Amino acid sequence: MSATDKTPFYITTAITYPNGVPHIGHAYEYIAT
Repeated sequence: MSATDKTPFYITTAITYPNGVPHIGHAYEYIAT
């Protein structure tokens, strides 16, 4: 298997909405990553 045969994959993260009220979803994002 050569390097060109590999399936690409992506690493993503959520972008915290700066004007929103902090909630448990924000804490989970920081803990999980």
